Amino acid sequence: PTLLVFSGSDWCSNCIRFNKEVLTDSGFIYYAKDRFVVYKADFPQRKKLPEETIQRNETLAEQFNPQGYFPKIVLLNNKQELISAIPYTKQSVADFISQIDQLLSEMAIREYKKRIPAMGSFFEFILVDSVKNEARATIDLCIQEVKRIEGLISEWIPTSEISMVNKMAGVEPVKISPELYRLIERSIQTGNLTQGAFDITFQALSGLWKFDGTQQAPPDSAQINKALQKVGFQKIQLMDSGKVFLPIEGMAIGFGGIGQGYTVDMVKNLLINKGFANFVVNSSGDIFAAGKKADGSPWKIGIADPFNQNRMIRWLEIDGKAVVTSGNYEKYFEYEGVRYAHILNPKTGWPAQGIVSTTIISPYTEVADALATALFVLGVEVGLDLINQLPQTDCIIIDDKKNVHYSRELIIKN
Repeated sequence: PTLLVFSGSDWCSNCIRFNKEVLTDSGFIYYAKDRFVVYKADFPQRKKLPEETIQRNETLAEQFNPQGYFPKIVLLNNKQELISAIPYTKQSVADFISQIDQLLSEMAIREYKKRIPAMGSFFEFILVDSVKNEARATIDLCIQEVKRIEGLISEWIPTSEISMVNKMAGVEPVKISPELYRLIERSIQTGNLTQGAFDITFQALSGLWKFDGTQQAPPDSAQINKALQKVGFQKIQLMDSGKVFLPIEGMAIGFGGIGQGYTVDMVKNLLINKGFANFVVNSSGDIFAAGKKADGSPWKIGIADPFNQNRMIRWLEIDGKAVVTSGNYEKYFEYEGVRYAHILNPKTGWPAQGIVSTTIISPYTEVADALATALFVLGVEVGLDLINQLPQTDCIIIDDKKNVHYSRELIIKN
């Protein structure tokens, strides 16, 4: 911050007094040292200043002292924006310092945080700002946006648009909002990109598998094969009229592999439109970070070792990107020596094998969310090949042999 003092050093008696009793006071100098810069925009009558200084002072006066008051003291933030004028009423140094202290306290950069339950998980918002009320009001807007999207795409809310689509599967097309239409459209594109490893119609399989501790053995193969007849994003019919139709009764769309990422991106866009440049949005590990922390240091996200979660295999400095990690080390059961985890292969109906954890780094949380799931199905070799072809996208894959695999750009950065 800058304390900007407009002064007439050789003709204005109050300016001379302010300089003598405040600016040159040893206590004030010690106080100001690590808190702000003092700049005197001087307009003397007898002393000759360099032309460059005169021009700079006149420019400052046009912006912050057009009336030509002397002395005039204003406090600017680190962006050189006006915070407040500070009247000089011959107050003591202690009183003047107290006034500045109050203003600095109000403009101090802080991190404002809030965490809420949503979408079967949690959302956390961290905003770096100097204005408390603005940050908190914006976090409230973020919460409203999460709730709005949850009411649109959650298959667990009976009144949501996607619930209506699923309810009418095999019966008739359903008119949906353009927003949901585009999300389904992009999900189909991602399904094609990943050769079917990502599929939003996996819902027909989810009822056969439970990873909450209640299931002790895998379902019968015949049950899985029957459910697979209702799976396949290629079966979704998107119509020019803005309607969508699921042609098989019991077929259903679920956004468990992309919905939280999409929501994080929508909240990110809201924050950027509100002028925030430094923030984090976290949905149960689907994280987007922008800018820096309040102390100016970068946002760092640790990638945990799935075999020892107290150890980080890598720290990533993130600015303007999403980091999404998916793992099969929390939701699983074992049967006859085989581990069955919660990420299903939509082609076979069985849990994906061979990979324990995937992390995707991308400018888009929605993309990272979907790819983190798809790589479990694609496997290490095909998954790395896919990521290496995508711009601005990286990955870290940990297989069940404890090997760590990096995409090409991360290997270079190592």
